[in-house]
Amino acid sequence: MGNSKQIVWKDQVLNIKEICNLEGKVYGTVVGRMNQGWSIEDAICKPNLINFESHGDNKRGSIAPEYRAWIGMKRRCYNKSYDHYQAYGGRGITVCDKWKNSYVAFLNDVGRKPTPKHSIDRIDVDGNYEPKNVRWATQLEQDNNRQNTIFVQFQEKEVSMNLLYKNNKDGNLFVQYQGKEVSLNLLHKQISKNSKDQL
Repeated sequence: MGNSKQIVWKDQVLNIKEICNLEGKVYGTVVGRMNQGWSIEDAICKPNLINFESHGDNKRGSIAPEYRAWIGMKRRCYNKSYDHYQAYGGRGITVCDKWKNSYVAFLNDVGRKPTPKHSIDRIDVDGNYEPKNVRWATQLEQDNNRQNTIFVQFQEKEVSMNLLYKNNKDGNLFVQYQGKEVSLNLLHKQISKNSKDQL
């Protein structure tokens, strides 16, 4: 489902992402519903019909990935013995009260994962886990939404160095970084080496 498809919505011509922003809906949830055959109106307007509070959202004996994401989100924010607590709860990141105490509320707001490759991601990395600040994102999308993401200038646009590097099929590109034209391959290699040296 493409983001660029134009739809008349409330007397405006908008794409799906713009409609989601206007209506305060999670883009991934709406697209997931539409991919399942829902109309745009139903995907935006109908609430999720989840009205159960089962332990682990079990299906055939396995815990649902959304439930694991909910547990993991709370662990990162509140479990001081968790390995990565300092990057989340240690920085003051919290889970909104609505989600902290209710898996059903969390699932109703964010919906099911669009694919197994998606996981929960905060859009503003300094913001909390709350409606309008989370999405289901791929690992590459999350890699480009970190505090330490390096951005370069390419074709007069600011882009993530990692995203450009991973998608580069044209050999060595030259980019602007800190006011200088540099080889993307050499820059990526040097920054990756420096990151490993600091570990």
